[in-house]
Parts: sequence; structure tokens; C-alpha cells
Amino acid sequence: MNPLWLALTLAVTPLPASDAIERAIVDLRLCTTVEDAVCQSAPGRLAVWGADAVPRLVTAFPELPLAGQILAVAALARIEGRESSQALVALAKTTSPTLRAVILNGLGGRGGKESDSTLMAALTAKEPNVRASAAEALGRSASERDLKRVVPALARVCGDRSEQVAVSAVESLGLLGDAHAVPPLLGAMGSPRVSVRRAAVFAARSIRDARVIGPLIELIRDEDPVVADDAVRALTALTGKFFGSDYVVWRDYWRDAKGKLEAPAP
Repeated sequence: MNPLWLALTLAVTPLPASDAIERAIVDLRLCTTVEDAVCQSAPGRLAVWGADAVPRLVTAFPELPLAGQILAVAALARIEGRESSQALVALAKTTSPTLRAVILNGLGGRGGKESDSTLMAALTAKEPNVRASAAEALGRSASERDLKRVVPALARVCGDRSEQVAVSAVESLGLLGDAHAVPPLLGAMGSPRVSVRRAAVFAARSIRDARVIGPLIELIRDEDPVVADDAVRALTALTGKFFGSDYVVWRDYWRDAKGKLEAPAP
């Protein structure tokens, strides 16, 4: 056989699963930054092999540099199934706040009691970035059957001393779209922190509950122009009416329509 043809054939011949997984993990071991092109390709190359890659990732994880660990988490997050979820839950016990926040983010969107319990437990972590990551992930993770546990957990951190955590919790309540989230959202609308009020106004549009109309009307007069403008947008989306920023007209409208509001379909 022509040596050149042989070389080309070998170059395009797919590696067996074990070899391909090991090759990608070797690349992770050499990663000094997550921005390296070869390193960035590793999660995708590992995810192709699904659950087969999980044991090797877990075994190699402690020996990887931080950049490699972050990308290993990205690979596990792309792999569906119980094996990868269990791996992420186990890895979330790390003592590194930076790495733990990344792992918690990887649990977002997976659902399941074990994943959600891990995220809810992290809401009480000492580090703000860990709490914020857990709050954000819960907005993508909770299944309908877990809302009774998740919504109260998020509600408790809507007033977190960290602004980042509070905003993440409020945003997640909006993403979950559950009516039980309305009371904590109403509280967030009265927050002294502008970013929290903005998040609460935006979240109210997702839940579409008549109880938010009165508080939104009051926010038309908010001292922050963005909050006031967003309140008008939310009112228009929820009621189908457009009265601009005229507080009196909105107030009178709600006085006459209270209890009879039917929010338009999204």
C-alpha cells in the first residue's frame, strides 16, 4: 500500500471509544486555560461517548488542573442520564468555591430530587458566588413535582445580603412561573436595591398573575427610570392595555377591573 495513502487512512479512521476518551482526557490534563482551542473541544469530544465517558472523567478529575476540571464539568453537563447527574452531585462536595459554582451551574436543567436537593443545600453556602450559582441553576432545574420545595427555598434568598444572589433567586422564580412565587416577588418589588426591583418586574411578566398588577402600577412612579419603564412594559404585556406611563389612568383602570383581569396568552 502506498505509504501516503496508509497515513491518510489512519488519520481518518475513528478511534475506539476508550482511546478517544483517553485522548480527550489527556488534553484536559494539559489545559492551563479554558480558552485554548484544543481544550475547548474536549467536552464535545467526550460528550459524544455519553455514559461511557463518565467513569473516566470521575477518575481523572482530581488530577486535572483547574482549567481541565472546569472543562470536565462542562463535558459531564452535556452528557444526559443518571450517571452524569450522580457524578456532578458527588463533585459538588468540592471545597473550591470557584469549582463548586461551576459544578452547580452544570446541574441546572437536569431536574430530579438528588440534583435539586444539592442545589437547594448550596443556597446556604458561605460564598456568594456559590449561592448565586445554585439559585440561577434552580430556575432551570426544578421539575414540576419539586416546585413545592424549590420555590420556598428560592424565596428565602430573595433578600440575601448578596445582591447577586438575590437577583438570581428572583430571576429563577420568574423562570419557574409558579403562582406560589408571587408573594416573594411582591416583596422583591419593594426592595431598596434597584437591580432586585428590576428583576422582580421582569419576572412578574413570566408568571402572569393578577396579584402583581397593583404593585406594578405603583412602580410606574419608581425613582429608577428603568424600573418605571419596565413596569409599564410588564403592565402592557399582562393586561393588553397601553396607557403609557400615566399612573392615574393605570390606577383608575385597575380600580375598575380588579378581580376581573384575564391575562392574555404569551
